[in-house]
Amino acid sequence: MIRCVRLWTGEDNNSHFEEGYLELEPGQRGDFLTGKIDALSVSFQETESGGAFAWHTAPVRQSCSR
Repeated sequence: MIRCVRLWTGEDNNSHFEEGYLELEPGQRGDFLTGKIDALSVSFQETESGGAFAWHTAPVRQSCSR
């Protein structure tokens, strides 16, 4: 089981969060993984240790459907 936190901006323009867990199943090589999760797009960015971003407006509205 992996603990995860869902973050989003609500219709009230405030930030909201929800804690949850992803169930893991045994994989073919002795590892553990989730089932497939539908997504329209996903991106990741790696930054140097200790790096930080100043508060900013996202370039596009972020949305998440369940």
